[in-house]
Amino acid sequence: MEHDWSEQQGDQDQTENVSAVIEFTSDWEIIKTGQLQRGKHLCIKYALSRLPQERSTYTGLPTWDTHLYYRFSSTSHFETKPLLRKPYVTIFIPMDANSLELYFLNTGRSSMRFYDSYWG
Repeated sequence: MEHDWSEQQGDQDQTENVSAVIEFTSDWEIIKTGQLQRGKHLCIKYALSRLPQERSTYTGLPTWDTHLYYRFSSTSHFETKPLLRKPYVTIFIPMDANSLELYFLNTGRSSMRFYDSYWG
C-alpha cells in the first residue's frame, strides 16, 4: 500500500498523537480514517487472521509473530514493529515524508514466511 501527500500539514505536538488510522480487516478490507499528516502519528490496526499460516508453539507457548514492515520516502530501509502482543501499532510520520510503503510478515519456529502485501 502506498500513500502520497499533496501538502504538508500539522505540527509536531505529540500530545495530539494520531492523525489517521489504517485498518486491515479480517475480511480483506483496508479502511482509512482521518488524514495522514507529517509530524503526527499513524495507527495501523491489523487483523492477525489475515495471515493464519504460522501458529507454531513450543512447550505450549507461541513461537510465531506477525510484523509490520514500513518505510517512508525519506528513508531507504524498512523499519519493523511486532503485532502479536497487540494487533495495532503507531508510527511517527517524518516531516520530509512524501509516501509510505508497508507490508506484513508472519513467521515463527517453522522458519516459513508468509506475506500480506500488494506484491505477494
